Amino acid sequence: MKLSICTTTYNNAVYLPRFFEGIKKINFDEIVFVDNFSKDSTEKLIKNFEKEMEKFGKKVVYIKQKCSRGKGRQIAFENSSYELIASVDTDTFYYSSLINKIIKNYNKFYPSAIVTYQSFGIYPRKTLEEVGGWRDLNINEDFDLWVRLLKIKKFYFLPVSVGEDLSKMKRSSIKRETRYSNFLFSIFRYLRNERDLLIARNCSFFEFLEESKQNKILLALSYPLAKFLTLFSKTKPIKISKKESNREFWYKNCFNYYLMPSELGLSNDLLELRLTEYMKKFVEKGNYNKNFKRILEFAKKEDKIRII
Repeated sequence: MKLSICTTTYNNAVYLPRFFEGIKKINFDEIVFVDNFSKDSTEKLIKNFEKEMEKFGKKVVYIKQKCSRGKGRQIAFENSSYELIASVDTDTFYYSSLINKIIKNYNKFYPSAIVTYQSFGIYPRKTLEEVGGWRDLNINEDFDLWVRLLKIKKFYFLPVSVGEDLSKMKRSSIKRETRYSNFLFSIFRYLRNERDLLIARNCSFFEFLEESKQNKILLALSYPLAKFLTLFSKTKPIKISKKESNREFWYKNCFNYYLMPSELGLSNDLLELRLTEYMKKFVEKGNYNKNFKRILEFAKKEDKIRII
């Protein structure tokens, strides 16, 4: 099956050369960029990349549109051509040899999605259409999609690092927004990001505090404002389970869909089990299938567990 890569970008010119270096070696047929009107040289760099890819018969689509990250991913998807969709970030250097092996061995898991660290994922077009694709969220847009895929049991997680995060800003919503020069607008976007987290995870105040490593006082102050903003969002929370929040549903079920690297033709030495303190609580309860038990035993034996 042919592969379309879909991505969004904003003011990522400093990362694009390294991104191109890795991505051009992946066995793809087209790549679709949605640019949120970057003010740096992002457009010029993508246009140069387009000319380079033309020599190899690979199509590059460039779209400029004001949008959130989730909406941008969906726009890229809607403007793509092929059956398999790969989602990537443009501030990441991807290990093409690993990704090409995943693509080569993906067929036996069709029509489920497979995602890894670094927000890389392979999605069948029909499966994305079945759950409605990405929604208009600026953060947690991937989690919002994954939890819907998990609900219909068309989801797998491969605990392998397939790239290098070039941006050190990814873990902090506040720092991410320093890309926007207007201070007040940066604060507004921070609050909107917290709103989007609430929409995606559909969680309580205490779950909201647990979910983030940011300053708890700042989070406590921002929660009522973020909650208020959800009332005016066109993207509404989707309650996956009647009994629990989306966040709780995710942690109770996701471990049953983890894969060993060898199931996709990779060395098991690449396995890296990243767990938050909250995730550890669910693992310690032992409510998971035999495959995750095997993964956990291997990770403990080979010292492959990382607390984040």
